[in-house]
Amino acid sequence: MPHIFRFKNFKKLKRKKKINHWIFKVLNTEDFHNSKEFNTWGLCSKGTYSELFMKKVKIGDKLWFINKKKQIFCVVNYKHHNKRLFGPLINLTKTNEELGWENMNKVDIEIHYENLNDIEDKNLKYHFDFISQVILNDTSCSHMNMMNIYNEL
Repeated sequence: MPHIFRFKNFKKLKRKKKINHWIFKVLNTEDFHNSKEFNTWGLCSKGTYSELFMKKVKIGDKLWFINKKKQIFCVVNYKHHNKRLFGPLINLTKTNEELGWENMNKVDIEIHYENLNDIEDKNLKYHFDFISQVILNDTSCSHMNMMNIYNEL
């Protein structure tokens, strides 16, 4: 008797791309609020985590911003980043003056975002201390699950 093989049709499962949650330390929130209308923030490309951010960040990742008091004041969706380009005759990117930045002299990367969600009134604190301008919030070692917090907003 011949063997009958049954084949099941398995549709390829589309896996969702993992969304990363990046935490930015903002020392001067006034500079941040001044450039909100352009959906732009700045980053100095020097530093281990800055380089990691520029290599690993993808469209749709969440960028969380904290102030000096470690209070999370907003979250946005990442769009893209680019090098700031200033020329002798024309500037290809906005200057610090155009963006309203007074304390951002070393910034050489522009980060563009969308869907700014102002959450300062939620009184969320990020208690983990870090030295660099940006870190990747890893749920395995962080006290906060940013994805759960975002879904609750």
